[in-house]
Parts: sequence; C-alpha cells; structure tokens
Amino acid sequence: MTTDPPDPIAAAAARYKRDNDKAKASRQELTDLVLDALREPDAKPIDIAKRAEWTPAYVRKLAREQGIEADPSYKARTEKARARILAEASMQSAAAAPRQQVTQAVPDLPDLTGISAEVGALPYGRIEELARSAKTREPKWVEDIRQEHSDADERRLNYLIVDTGFRQGRKPPELAEQSAPEKEKTA
Repeated sequence: MTTDPPDPIAAAAARYKRDNDKAKASRQELTDLVLDALREPDAKPIDIAKRAEWTPAYVRKLAREQGIEADPSYKARTEKARARILAEASMQSAAAAPRQQVTQAVPDLPDLTGISAEVGALPYGRIEELARSAKTREPKWVEDIRQEHSDADERRLNYLIVDTGFRQGRKPPELAEQSAPEKEKTA
C-alpha cells in the first residue's frame, strides 16, 4: 500500500491553527489574571501592566470594561493634571494675546522686477481683474506672454500681462486718468 507524502501546506495550516488556539488561550488566561489582580485592594494598574507587559492604558480599559474601579487615585491625578495644563495654557494665551495683535502675516509679495511703477502700485485684486479681462479678450497675446515668461508664477504673470498692455498703450482707466493731467502739463 502506497502512502502519499504529507501535504506541507496542510501541515503548516494545522500547526498554525493549533498554535493560534494556544495563543488565544494564553491571552485569555493572562487577561483573567490581570483582572483578578485589579480586583485586589490597593491594586496599581501601572504595576500590573508592567508585569503583564501591557500598557497601563490598556489595563485601565480592561478594568473599565469589567466595571472594576482600578486605582481611583488615577482619575483624581488625571483631573488635577488636566486642570493644571488648562490653567497654564490659558495663562500662555493671555500672555501671548498682545503679541498676536501686533504680529501680522507678511503678505506674499510678487517679484515686480521690470514692472512699471504705475502698474506695480495697483492693488493685486485689480491686477487680477485686468489680467482676467485680457485673457478673455486676447488669449493669443496672453499666451505669447506666458511662453516668453514660462518660469513666472501666476501672480507675476498677471503683473506681466497688465504691464505689457500698459506699455503698449492699453491703459486701465485709473492709469489713463493719471497720465492725462501729466500730458496737459507738458503741452
């Protein structure tokens, strides 16, 4: 009679199941011992946790789940520490409040190198409006500027679009009004 060689996968699966069942039983035994120790008078969850090689937080969680009042002084110490931390935080924020009123974020300023002073003096919101308008009316012209200044970020590109138009005589109303009185002075 011939016997088939044992299947190594099936054998490994059987060993795994057997070892896993042993591990579950061992863990349950350890949990029961920890819970029994927590029920003792003057039990210290931190000491029990060290002996079980578990975290104190996990041991306290087990105790809560079982309705065991473990280390009542822990709750008092925790509340006292929490109150102290909150008091320190409120003192720090009160001390920092005047600085927060004085300190302001520095706006991210674009590179205005080569931009005319007139265009550079316009608020950025207006620059965005003018650039958006140019992109709508003259997309080819704007694309040429974009390709010529391919390394420019969006803010600088908007300034370049408006400045190029300004230099070509496409002056926004607020800049056209400024240059009209100057022409009258020279005439």
